[in-house]
Amino acid sequence: MSNFGPLSIDMLLRPLGAKNDALNVESPIEPVRRIPFQDDELRAKALSTSGLRNVLKLLTSVSGWMYSESRAHSLCILCRVLVDTCVTKDRSTLEAAEDAFECLVSSIPEIQLEAEVSKIGCIGFAYTQTGQSLIILSSAFSQLKDAQLRLQLLRCIPATTLRLSLLRRRLSLAFFYENSNYLTKQPPDLISIRDIIAQLRKPEYSIGINTDYVQLAANIAILDIGLDDGDPPDFAVDLDPDTIFNGKVDKLAEVVKDILSKIADAGASFMTRTEAKDGLEAFYNRIVYAVRTKPRPKNSHFGTSNISAGDVMSNGGFMSNFLSNRKLAVDIKDVLHNETSSEKASD
Repeated sequence: MSNFGPLSIDMLLRPLGAKNDALNVESPIEPVRRIPFQDDELRAKALSTSGLRNVLKLLTSVSGWMYSESRAHSLCILCRVLVDTCVTKDRSTLEAAEDAFECLVSSIPEIQLEAEVSKIGCIGFAYTQTGQSLIILSSAFSQLKDAQLRLQLLRCIPATTLRLSLLRRRLSLAFFYENSNYLTKQPPDLISIRDIIAQLRKPEYSIGINTDYVQLAANIAILDIGLDDGDPPDFAVDLDPDTIFNGKVDKLAEVVKDILSKIADAGASFMTRTEAKDGLEAFYNRIVYAVRTKPRPKNSHFGTSNISAGDVMSNGGFMSNFLSNRKLAVDIKDVLHNETSSEKASD
């Protein structure tokens, strides 16, 4: 497919109404507000009948024979297609775009995977190597500044394979941290709950009079995609993985709950605030009930225990543990009392 290069791909899209800025993968992507909804519907209908799906199917069918440059350019164009609501509203066109994206990524040879994946995250990239530094002159990461557009792109990227899932998570974490280094991070180094907590404690996530709740909800949803299952530790290697990992998860849940508690729900008069609160609550519940490897221990008058209420009376070990804790508490109290009495006597 030596003749099917980036220029040929652009020539197929121009008759469909693609503008030069849209085909220039180094130009910034900015949201455009369209007031009449009818215009969106007419444009979506025109796109579905003008051959866009045929072009997407062509990219799918030739993905296995593309050169690296053509494949990277096609993926860059697809990223721009997937943030266009006029395209995503048409289900058949969206499915064709997702299929093309999946086939193009799957066709990347393993030896070229890391280099080309960084191209996908860094659309229209050009870089120079200076020591260990990588200078990205133009990238999709820097072009997509709006959190809602970023979230839309991430939601439209299929996660049907491990390769696609990793690409999606890398891009989401790069968006969340505003750090392009995450585009090439290896899976073991991808998630740090401590870093996530530090990021959530920054001023942009503090609730105040100037809080943009639309951006806040989008950024939390982006983090939700990047966090995935939290990358729990290897249970065969770590000595006490549950306690360490789940302790970190609980701290993250506390930070999210703190942000959530500061949002005053004003009802239908402030729907963006309500939607942001709902998104944070859903994220909090997923952390507690899905990311955590075990349910939280229950607190009761008998102390903290993982034993269910039905097993309290029948489990001797539980009662023994409770009694030993009580004995320890009494011993400590006696020691403190004796120390206080001796201090008074010396006075």
